[in-house]
Parts: sequence; C-alpha cells; structure tokens
Amino acid sequence: MSMPMQTRARRRTLAVSGALAQALLPTELFGLSFSAQCQAAVIGVLSTGDFATCFPAAGLLPALMSNESIVLPLDDFMSDLCYSQPCSDATLSAAAQAVTAGCSSDLQQDGFSDSVVSNAFQAYPVVREILCTKTSDYYTEESYGGFLGAPPIPIDGMTYNSTDGYFCVTSVLTQLSAYFGTELTVPFISSIVSGDNSTALNLVKTINPNVICNDCIFATFDILGQAVPALADVTVDSIFGALNMTSPAPAGTTLVDLAEGTCAYQNRTVTTDGTLPESVTVSIVNSTFTPA
Repeated sequence: MSMPMQTRARRRTLAVSGALAQALLPTELFGLSFSAQCQAAVIGVLSTGDFATCFPAAGLLPALMSNESIVLPLDDFMSDLCYSQPCSDATLSAAAQAVTAGCSSDLQQDGFSDSVVSNAFQAYPVVREILCTKTSDYYTEESYGGFLGAPPIPIDGMTYNSTDGYFCVTSVLTQLSAYFGTELTVPFISSIVSGDNSTALNLVKTINPNVICNDCIFATFDILGQAVPALADVTVDSIFGALNMTSPAPAGTTLVDLAEGTCAYQNRTVTTDGTLPESVTVSIVNSTFTPA
C-alpha cells in the first residue's frame, strides 16, 4: 500500500479502546436511539470478535461525536476493510444476533422490526463492494473546470490511501465538502438530516448536476442495480419522506430516473449488468459479490 506508515499510525490513534469509544457513542444519532444495553451490544460487535476483524469499524466510533472530518477515518477504515479477508456468513449471522439481542427494544421504540438488523448484515457483500470501488478520476479543485473550488482537505497520497487510485467514497465526500464549503462531520450531516441547517438543506435541494454526475456515483448505481434489482423502483420522495424532508423531484421519480435525467447532458445511464465506468475499479481482497 502506498500510504505512508507514519500517516496511518497517526490516524490510528483514533482507534481508541472500547471504553473510550463507548463514552463517545451518542445516545441518539440521525433520529435513532441507543440505550446503554444497545450501545454495549454495538460496541461489543464492532470492537471484539470475528466481525471486528473483517469489518474493522471501531476506529470510526470517535468520529460520531467529533467535529473533525469523517473522510479521514473512513478512508483508513476502507483500507483495512478492502485489503483483508471478508466476513463469513457465520460471522455475519452471529453479529446480527448479538446486535438484535441488545437493540430490539430500541428498534421497536424507533418503529423498526428486528429484521432491519439482519437485513443490514446481509447487505455486507454489496456494501463492501461499493466501499472498495476506486477511481482514477478523483476530485480536485480543477474538476469541472474549477466550478466547485478547493475542498477543505485536498486528496493526495500523503493523506489518503492511493493504491489502485483513490476510494470513490473519499472522492465523492471530498467533492461534497467543496460543494458545502466545509468539512463533512457527523454533527454537520446530522444537522442536514434533522432540518436544523437550512442553508445546507437548501444546497441539498438545489444540488448542481456536476456534484452527482460522476463515474463513482454511477458505479454505485450499477453495483446496486445488479445486486438488488428492486432498488430501480425506489422513489426519491419515499426516501426524503422517511427523513421528513421535501423531495427535490416530482412524486414517483425513481432514483434511477433522477440520476439519468440529471445527467442526461452527459449521456449517462445506469446499467444492471455489473458494468462499471471506465475510470472505476474494485480494489478488494476476495470479493464476496461478483457482478455478472
């Protein structure tokens, strides 16, 4: 891997002990509640055992309450996730059972059934595939003719993993940070979801096509379309309605319709055969999801 070891070592200080991570886990996040019992279950699954080895997300926990960019710890997490062995079905099942046992009451309180947890863990293969996509056409301040400008944290090999390109998630989030004009922190994102940040919310509703018309976004649609064909029928208003937000598209508009319509000037289309855009590759060890 091309990332300097000292940079990775500096960032790994975020992967603090389970006790500190538990202290930093919020009791509420994006409208979802986490009781002490649920927190313990989540922390246990993420910090110890087989699932913590194949899905090394414990280092992300401090970022949930931090006012620092989430892009740096996410890039570090994806480096570990993509270049290590994937989770087995048995590991995923055991992790789902542990979280369900600890968070069942919280799920009921928030209006969800226990199946939400099992479905989330079953999505692991396709989620890993998406997180491990990399692009050779990553965001810089010169992208799109310099329209969006410089991001708070530019992409370079000293800051981020650059093996086989840069992670699509890193590129897209860096691009969004340039669009919003600020570092993407969990409190900032939460303020948009809750509707408290009207300025950022208006930017979401009036988002410029240049922000979403890129290969990484369409690669995600392509992978999801192959893995879960039913997602082609998911409407924009259903998603925004669930978040108590006004949809930026007419009723009945699907996510695919929105993407293809918004990016029609580039003749972009969403495929369902697993074909990825030319600039995007999947940089991963032992893929558990193989597009046709």
